Amino acid sequence: MPFSYVHLVVVFSGAVLFIALTLLLKNPWQAGHRGILGFLNQARLKERERDQEYLVPLLAYEEDYPAFGDILGLVLEKFPLKHFLRQPDFEKSLYYLSNSVFQTADRGDLEAAMCSIVSTFIGDPDVEYHCRPHLRVLVDQFLKEVGRPLSSG
Repeated sequence: MPFSYVHLVVVFSGAVLFIALTLLLKNPWQAGHRGILGFLNQARLKERERDQEYLVPLLAYEEDYPAFGDILGLVLEKFPLKHFLRQPDFEKSLYYLSNSVFQTADRGDLEAAMCSIVSTFIGDPDVEYHCRPHLRVLVDQFLKEVGRPLSSG
């Protein structure tokens, strides 16, 4: 029995639906990821004012380094900031980035501080376990952003 046009449409529609569902289930929340601002808008952060003091100034870097903001948002959704502040390099880098918004800073120093923060995240086994697939893509994007010239204006 040959396939009719209706059979072909049903099979094609089923294949498209299967592909769409597979893509949605593979990355269910990646498209909705909102970086630092999305994380700051969460109600649970409102009680942690110290986190806001560190993170609000970092919004200034999201235009030139959107993957950095996405990495921060992704990791800090699952882990408290105090988990990483125990590491002196992380705290020093975060403090430097927060304060450099209000003064002129060397791009190389800014990027080194961002890389130190990202390095702390990817070196943490708990972060690696919980954020691995999404973090890997964002780190690759961040490395491309660090390697390109900044937009002027």
